[in-house]
Amino acid sequence: MKKQMQKFSLKKFLNDNSVPVLLLTVLFSSVIYNYALSDYIVFTGVSLFAFVYSSFLFFILDFLKRFGKTWFSTIVMTLMTFVSLIAGGSMIETSYRDTGQWFFAPDDFSQIYVGNIIAVILLFGFVLGSALYYFTQVRFRSIYVFLICLCPFSLFAKSFTDIPVIFTILIITLFFVLVISKETTGKIFCGNNRYAAIGAFIVVVSVSAAFLPKMENAPYREEFDEAITGINIAGPGGVDFNDFSESSSSSKSDEDEKVLYTFYGDNPVFIKRQCFNAYNSKDDVWEYYGDVSTGYNHYEKYIDWENPAFLASGCGIELETTERSTLIYTSEGRIKAIYTPENVTSFSFMLSSLPDYAERNIYRTPLDEYFLAASDMGAFDNYSIKWCDFEIDVEFMLLFDDEKAEEINSKYAENYLLAKKQMKQFYDPLMTEEVRKENFKNEKTYQQVKSLVEDITVGCTNDYEKAVAIEQYFKTSDFVYDIDFYVSDASVENFLFNTKRGICTDYATAMVLMCREAGLYARYVEGFLIQDSIDTDKYTVTAADGHAYVQVWLNGYGWTDFDPTSTNIDSGYVDPTFYIVGSVMILVAIAGLFFFILRPVIAENSFIKKTGRLRGREQLLKLYPRINAIIHKELLLQSEVLTINEVKAVAASRYQMDISELADDFECTAYGDVNCGDKDYMEVYIQLKKSIKSKNKEEHKTARKRKR
Repeated sequence: MKKQMQKFSLKKFLNDNSVPVLLLTVLFSSVIYNYALSDYIVFTGVSLFAFVYSSFLFFILDFLKRFGKTWFSTIVMTLMTFVSLIAGGSMIETSYRDTGQWFFAPDDFSQIYVGNIIAVILLFGFVLGSALYYFTQVRFRSIYVFLICLCPFSLFAKSFTDIPVIFTILIITLFFVLVISKETTGKIFCGNNRYAAIGAFIVVVSVSAAFLPKMENAPYREEFDEAITGINIAGPGGVDFNDFSESSSSSKSDEDEKVLYTFYGDNPVFIKRQCFNAYNSKDDVWEYYGDVSTGYNHYEKYIDWENPAFLASGCGIELETTERSTLIYTSEGRIKAIYTPENVTSFSFMLSSLPDYAERNIYRTPLDEYFLAASDMGAFDNYSIKWCDFEIDVEFMLLFDDEKAEEINSKYAENYLLAKKQMKQFYDPLMTEEVRKENFKNEKTYQQVKSLVEDITVGCTNDYEKAVAIEQYFKTSDFVYDIDFYVSDASVENFLFNTKRGICTDYATAMVLMCREAGLYARYVEGFLIQDSIDTDKYTVTAADGHAYVQVWLNGYGWTDFDPTSTNIDSGYVDPTFYIVGSVMILVAIAGLFFFILRPVIAENSFIKKTGRLRGREQLLKLYPRINAIIHKELLLQSEVLTINEVKAVAASRYQMDISELADDFECTAYGDVNCGDKDYMEVYIQLKKSIKSKNKEEHKTARKRKR
């Protein structure tokens, strides 16, 4: 006789599939949130599509289940797989190369690609939805459902972003509802009042999610990624540096060891690419304050004074300086940016196609960054630079001031005053107490940093001593350079007072802000730290040499380099939040493991204790149904119930236990309304349990011997 297909019942479909469909929709929505870039219209629209798609998918799978033909299900599932691949592939709006980057780093793209989001739902949703349907409607397996619930968390972890708490609550709640609705053991937890248990669970999860510490993005995310994956601050190969950056970001490269530049001659140690003067504490990023278009095409406008010996001679002080020079060769491409050390004095280009006036038309920004003038269409690939090297003479720095510069009355002093005037124009607004306070969390933490700076600089009599004291504070205290640094609190205060670990960007940011609290003009600089020497007078710069450091303005010397980054190198720091959350999760896992291992023992002992207090009819009505269920389970029978005679026969033949009196009395009491008095049957039950345990051990030993 052919098995007929079950009729479709909307009520049954909704009753069986509502929770799984909602769970699948929430899983989709959490993924959509990662790609919608806070556009709630896109998020809502695509989430509705995900709900419709999830419902349709479960409807098709439910139909296949009711139809019951394996060959038909195989054909339909194969067709649906191809349709999903074709439909998803046709929805992708980006190139295949960009799609991979978009999938793992959607924040790198300013545009929202709705087609890509729908493609993700179609391509991955079909597999995810099919698996969820199978493990909830065909063969319920809570562990596999749990693993499916982890998918969006894995995606968020891969893209280094935070999954919103609301999604965590919804996913855990729906998973819990599925478990207690599918597992018969759910009655042990909540009996018949499942809705009360669900409500209590939601409250507990919500409160826990609200108050337990949560992970945040690492501070200076871009710089952290750059330190791990390699950077290309230099940008040879066609990067147009006429489009000045407005924030401290740079492109990423996986080629850490690829040589970008080769230096022949003296080693400038620090080579500057870009400077930033305004700190955005909210986004943990350095930006420009001021208009970079107010620079000068004639770079010699300010450059003459950058050999301080000319100014020192006007004060009657002989300052020892050494002229340095180096040739810079780019490895590929042609660029318009010029990388400079402090106190650069001249440039010379190696490309003959440049016009004669190119050297005079170098564009200098107000933050002392150098570029080939925008009016020149050509670019260069090799050039030389000269700069002066010297030791700081504190006597000259204290003697030289603006009044003294005016007395000297030379072009060097004039250009120095013009440069200082422009510097103050861009930095004075950032030195007000109101702006400085905005660099920190609140008034309390601001005062903490201010007090720390006062303690560090106590006894310092000039700006140079203050800058050195702050720089050395990071090198002599217990600060650690850790390239694996990851912390939940990205603030400068947390770095200074708690973690004391980080990369160069953390140290440079902290020192700039601390210098400003000491009354010093300071700025954040991005460039390269040149360390490797292939041979004498030859140095290479790779992407991995990208570095952030500090420049402080000193009277008579201008912007002077300082590097606060600790030389105490270590890795493996883990944010204490990980320990807290991890410890809680481990304790919960251990408690859960013990519970599920010991639950049968606890439940059995509880049953024996409670039922042992009863007598006669009340005890029989508890004992016999349990004996029937135990024997049914031991024999792995397909029938729903065993008759009383079948139970007696199995107990006698398999377990050598005579339970006739107990079974007969139950039959008379349950169906004949016969009073069996105050008899105690618990001993029979206990002996039967022991016999079953003994029988199982014996069979297990026999099976092991056969395998041998």
